[in-house]
Amino acid sequence: AGTKATEVIAGGEIVAGGRLAGAYGRRGFVLADQGVAEASVNTDSQVVVPADPEWGEITGMVAYGGNVYLLDEGKNMIWRYPGIEGGLPAGRQGFGAKQEWLGKGVEMDFSRATDMAIDGSIWVSTETGRVAELVLGAPEGFELVGVSPTIGEIFRIDTNEEAENVYLLDRSNKRVVVVVKETGEYKSQYIWESRRPGEASGPEGMGEVADIAVDEKGKKLWLLSGSKIMVVELK
Repeated sequence: AGTKATEVIAGGEIVAGGRLAGAYGRRGFVLADQGVAEASVNTDSQVVVPADPEWGEITGMVAYGGNVYLLDEGKNMIWRYPGIEGGLPAGRQGFGAKQEWLGKGVEMDFSRATDMAIDGSIWVSTETGRVAELVLGAPEGFELVGVSPTIGEIFRIDTNEEAENVYLLDRSNKRVVVVVKETGEYKSQYIWESRRPGEASGPEGMGEVADIAVDEKGKKLWLLSGSKIMVVELK
């Protein structure tokens, strides 16, 4: 087997303190000390959404539909930065002023939120093992059904427009739980070390998984663990 080359495309002051990353199409974004920076292979990285003193604690970032969304645990808000044409060099699309994505009068408790995913709806995971689905700025009453053992903290959540399911990283139980998007019903789980007959196991020696990404069409579940990226074949 050959090796795949890697290339550093962003570094230095612009991405200093980087803690969240996201991508949409061929565009990559990093939430860093100066704000949201766009990383590019062909041009220098540039801050496209400056850090805002009104932000509380940002715990999730997703680029979707040409916009950037930030989950603000400290302010119990999801900020939307709409994509606009012009205003940046090298033909880059810029972003307008932040907007409150939650609907008027809608109040959410994001104080224990851990991550966010978007497929048209916005999905928010929590330390308490719950998942909120929000549509047009309001909650839909999504509930998990039939998951055993009960999920502890959901460390990461992932889904997309092409996926029929939602994927939940339950790090305390060393597994990824899969639930049906439309109903919240348990479908399957992928465990680092299989404990019962018939349970699917992940690759050996994975350690602590820090993030996940799903490609249902390609039947692959990607897991980031330390300096390794592992892949599990979806059933």
